[in-house]
Amino acid sequence: GDAVRAAVGQSLAGASETAAKALGDAATPVIGKLSGVVQAASDAEDSMRKAGQWFAWKWVAVATGGLAGVCLVAYVALAWQLHEVGSLSDEKAKLAAAIVRERATVAELTRAGGRVVWSTCGGRLCFEVSSNQGTSPDGNPIPLGGWTIDNGHVATVIPKGY
Repeated sequence: GDAVRAAVGQSLAGASETAAKALGDAATPVIGKLSGVVQAASDAEDSMRKAGQWFAWKWVAVATGGLAGVCLVAYVALAWQLHEVGSLSDEKAKLAAAIVRERATVAELTRAGGRVVWSTCGGRLCFEVSSNQGTSPDGNPIPLGGWTIDNGHVATVIPKGY
């Protein structure tokens, strides 16, 4: 009994050692492969982290560029509007000065008794005139132009420039 037990125990010990060795030999490539997979996962994690950081910087750069673009467009629009306001102010000042001159001219004409009646002669601006234009130095009457209105009863002239 004891010898059988010892032999069985020795066989089991040998089998156990062989099984452990076989298991170790079989596990070595698997562990090596798992180790490679773990290393690849670690490398991929580092790569993903770097890509994420690079993406974050790209996003910040794009956001900064977009904000700068919006600011530039707003600045250009504001500068253009200020230029236009300046131009309109200059034009308003010129028109106001012209109105003052025109009012002075109308006031002078009114004081001098001028009551000009404007009309259209052949598509051009004209005004009524007196048929008595005075006489030339030789005593002859000064002739009028050939324009009339009211069926030829009212003589008119076309001012220079019209």
